[in-house]
Amino acid sequence: MRKLYSTLPAPILSAVMLSLVMGVSAFADVPAPPPPTSTVCVQDETTSNFITWNTTTGAYNYVNCSMTGVASLTGTGKVRLVNGMQTLTDNQSNRRISAAFLTGQLTGSATIVSEYSPGLWQTTTLHDTMPGAPCACVVESGGSNNTLWVFVALVFGWLTWSVLRLRRARIVR
Repeated sequence: MRKLYSTLPAPILSAVMLSLVMGVSAFADVPAPPPPTSTVCVQDETTSNFITWNTTTGAYNYVNCSMTGVASLTGTGKVRLVNGMQTLTDNQSNRRISAAFLTGQLTGSATIVSEYSPGLWQTTTLHDTMPGAPCACVVESGGSNNTLWVFVALVFGWLTWSVLRLRRARIVR
């Protein structure tokens, strides 16, 4: 036993000795750490649609960015962590959600089947192969900038054609 105590750091050795001598735990006032919570996100690269969920409570939020305006679907499902795969499932009368996130690769996929009108169902599949997706609706930028550049290119092309035509006219005379 003497060798065991001699290898422990001094504060831990003091706490162990106090608990052995006094019969009181020296660690009684230290609060237990809170359970780990994190939010998982799976975002489709082509549509920017995404689903996020809390790995402890199962609260989720699915956002459809590709509809006119932004539509979302919230709820609470069942979460599991098996072999590094975080899963979420929720089966209700108006939706079926199945999502998986690989915690080692930071990628995942999800299938959302929702009833958007009585008797009409929509299936959306998300494929996330890019770790670190922003989990926000991505808006393509530069619609007016692209139009401006097309206009500039057309004007430049017209000016070039006009100059060449004038040069030919001078050479012909």
